[in-house]
Amino acid sequence: MAGAVLNPSESHGRDNLTLAPREDSTTTAVALGEGRTTLVVHERESCVPMASTSVKTVPRRSSATVLTRAVHRRRMQLGATVGGFYDRIGTTATAHGDGFDFLELSVGGDAVRLDEIDTTALADRLDGVGLDRTVHLPTIHPYAVPVTEISRAALDYQTRALDTAAALGASKAVTHADTDPRDRGDETLLADTVAELAARGHERGVEVCVENLGHLDKGFDIWTVGEAAASAGVSLCLDIGHAYLEVGNDGLDAFLGSHADLVSHVHVHDARERGDSHVPLGSGEVDPTAATTLADHDPTVAVEVFTDDWRLLWDTAVRFRNAVAGD
Repeated sequence: MAGAVLNPSESHGRDNLTLAPREDSTTTAVALGEGRTTLVVHERESCVPMASTSVKTVPRRSSATVLTRAVHRRRMQLGATVGGFYDRIGTTATAHGDGFDFLELSVGGDAVRLDEIDTTALADRLDGVGLDRTVHLPTIHPYAVPVTEISRAALDYQTRALDTAAALGASKAVTHADTDPRDRGDETLLADTVAELAARGHERGVEVCVENLGHLDKGFDIWTVGEAAASAGVSLCLDIGHAYLEVGNDGLDAFLGSHADLVSHVHVHDARERGDSHVPLGSGEVDPTAATTLADHDPTVAVEVFTDDWRLLWDTAVRFRNAVAGD
């Protein structure tokens, strides 16, 4: 298995867990309070030594201290989204070269109903092909809305999806920053609701990442998303194609100039100003070198190109990795 997510407070049959990482691994520990700790261990080959230790206190409604020790790291962690098409797991896992490190699966909403997901069988299937996993939370029923009853119900539904993510062993969960078009500039509304969702994620050992959707009428604009995430202490999922359609390549570069440190996860695909999106990188107008700032922050990167051809997925992954690295 390429990695493991272990949460001592879950049903692992032990109260205290000591894990000795391999020399070629990266270990991340997240202290969640009340004795809860999540350890994420990624095993890699041909690693390049890095000697850095950082401690970051993240302000949230339920405070969390994130301790990250980079032991060894080989390269940018690359994955691909498969949405609710779980039958693509096997073929996507056979990508060229070293292959993908993880897959991103959509759960709930209009993808796959939560009560229809056999988390044990699905996790075993991913383990069988040696892939880690992230999830995309439901994209219907926006929770960042000013009507309290609607917001609470939608947050509870998203929390059920977080339970599914945790059962799958997912390290991260992506959520859309959308609302009623009349409220898309309300930074406080977004900050308050994503802070609560992120806190619920941390309780389950899952990092919630808020995705920009400002090119759509229902999406908060990218600057509002960035400032809301900063004030709430929540991670970002930067969708490169969405950002281009909203603010262009120069706008993407400017946004990363002030918010790159918040980006924990990336969706990469190409797009064209006329409205095309989720096409292979190199076939549109996105300049991936606008994202070179991300090289200093090491986010996970998921290719979100809508195709079943893993060769196109892998080509996009490599193009983006090389552009960010300056190769």
